[in-house]
Amino acid sequence: MPIGTSPSSIDGLDCVFLEHAEYVSMSGAMRREQVHTVHTHPFFLDDGTGRAWIDPAGASIDAVTLWEDGGLTGERRLRAGEEVEVVASFQQVEVEADGGPYRGRSVVWAAEPDPWGPPRVSYRTAPGMVAPSDDISAFLRGAGVFLAAVSVLLAALSWI
Repeated sequence: MPIGTSPSSIDGLDCVFLEHAEYVSMSGAMRREQVHTVHTHPFFLDDGTGRAWIDPAGASIDAVTLWEDGGLTGERRLRAGEEVEVVASFQQVEVEADGGPYRGRSVVWAAEPDPWGPPRVSYRTAPGMVAPSDDISAFLRGAGVFLAAVSVLLAALSWI
């Protein structure tokens, strides 16, 4: 549940973490980074048992990378509402309640740095975000090798 978002320049989707880079083509395969921006927005992570406050600005983010314009525009992002996994230590902290300062304070669980490093946020790939895996091709290649081996074995047995 996002507190705020930034739109992706690739497809306009709302993101709570967005690292955007633009490159200019030099000579051949060389390119130089021209623009590099990072936008982070705190969000609540709700697992059905409660909510935790996550601030991607202080976290290690494992996010999908998208490329456009022949590799001259790239983005790493976490979309608003995307299913993520967070590995962190959590502490209760006081935050201002929704509706302004006159409603008092609330206590929420927040991901905090621990001795092993900052909170780690990892995406779980949603269909259509990246190219499908090549599992079917790998299976067919393996089946082809198996059939070739069986054919050689049968030919050798019939030769005897």
